[in-house]
Amino acid sequence: MSRVERVDTHISMLFLAGDRVFKLKRAVVLDFLDYGTPDKRRSYCEREFALNRRTAPDLYLGVRPINRDAGGQLTFDGPGSAVDWVVEMVRFEAEGLFANQADAGTLTLDLVRGAADEIAALHRVAEVVVDERGGGEAGIAPTIDQLRDGLPRHRDVFGANRISEYLQTLDRVYQAQLRCLARRFGAGWVRVCHGDLHLNNICMFNGRPTLFDAAESNERFVRIDVLYDLAFLLMDLEVRGLRGHANTVLNRYAAWCENPHATLAGLCAMPLFQSLRAAIRAEVSMLTAGSVATTEAAGPHITNACRYFDLALNILKPRPAALVAIGGASGSGKTSVARAIAPGLGAVPGAVIVRSDEVRKALFGVSDTDLLPEAAYAEEWNRRTYMEVTARVKHTLAAGHGCVVDAVHGSADERDEIEAMARHMGIPFKGIWLEAPEAILCGRTERRVGDASDAGPAVVTRQLQRGFGRVEWTHVDASGGIADVSETVRNILAAGPVQGSLTL
Repeated sequence: MSRVERVDTHISMLFLAGDRVFKLKRAVVLDFLDYGTPDKRRSYCEREFALNRRTAPDLYLGVRPINRDAGGQLTFDGPGSAVDWVVEMVRFEAEGLFANQADAGTLTLDLVRGAADEIAALHRVAEVVVDERGGGEAGIAPTIDQLRDGLPRHRDVFGANRISEYLQTLDRVYQAQLRCLARRFGAGWVRVCHGDLHLNNICMFNGRPTLFDAAESNERFVRIDVLYDLAFLLMDLEVRGLRGHANTVLNRYAAWCENPHATLAGLCAMPLFQSLRAAIRAEVSMLTAGSVATTEAAGPHITNACRYFDLALNILKPRPAALVAIGGASGSGKTSVARAIAPGLGAVPGAVIVRSDEVRKALFGVSDTDLLPEAAYAEEWNRRTYMEVTARVKHTLAAGHGCVVDAVHGSADERDEIEAMARHMGIPFKGIWLEAPEAILCGRTERRVGDASDAGPAVVTRQLQRGFGRVEWTHVDASGGIADVSETVRNILAAGPVQGSLTL
């Protein structure tokens, strides 16, 4: 018989036996949940199963009764009346949990890109909320009320003045976003989401990132804006010092979600969403510290609470938007440099990268690594791609978010247009032009695999023969390693018009 391990949380007991996990809900009644009777626990088990089957159908097996027979023996699915209910799951390796990988330093950017794809897929199919029990300002208003009531109880740890500063700033930012929140609710972006989307609820299972343990205990937690759902993961990565990972998640989601324009326009609310997530975790950590037996055991929870509260304050600090355009021939390293500098530009978790190669693939309705026919690079499609690029840039900047444009910018008209857009919107701008010898450019494009760019050495040669005209942007030698080139670009930005938008 397999050895049974037990793991306790404040609302559940998990029994790990062989390749199975049985999750039993505690008979507790709290402010945000009611597991007080067997019937209610059964209902919540069924709710948990239904929510999580959307993202983890092979992980969640079913809801099973615990029966007591005439002799008093407890069995699964046996004779007699059901005394309780459990959710049955497949057990996965602890090493597959994203939180454990983050702690071990093994969580890769490819893994979090995969997680972003899974989140976008969930949000596409999630039920749209159409009544006033969730959505608009009501989607987060109860949470703000909870923080107004709960945070002052911890003034001895967070400081009364800092709590007052936070609540005043939070209310100001919230009031400024009411119109945006209501508009997003009306457009159908408040949906039945996951609700508890942090690294402890994402794992590798059957070879792919898998979202599990959605927040079934209270409908308010899942009936939320899709960007508020995403914000939990962004905040969790940020508080762990993984800004680059958070920026990767944001950019993958924004580029390949159901409606990139709506997502980019909604980024105006992202500081509010992330700050709320951090403040809630700060309060939860303090409540956990108060529930443990000793002062020594409470210490780590108090430390975590302070980190979360510091982040909640920091995220709401205004950071001006800026636009950086990176141009150059194929193979010059534009995408690598864009990804290196984006985390440090603008609001947390950094700038949106609008990459023309990805935009073109999206317009054709294919994945980023699918090879497009040569006709996709005809002048008509070049114009359509650049129009979509500029549309996404405008939405991003209008939302007050930083933006990096990754494109060849091969014509003077394109370069002038992107610069004029920033000037018209009153946004600081910097154009960077990467250049390297033809042999290096051709070698890089020849070695490239699994990338959104279809350009090979022949494309590079045609680009160089055609020429780019007089380029007024700052020229950077990109023939060296990407780390050195990226550092050079960072230094240029720090000394130029966008320096006030840098966050690192």
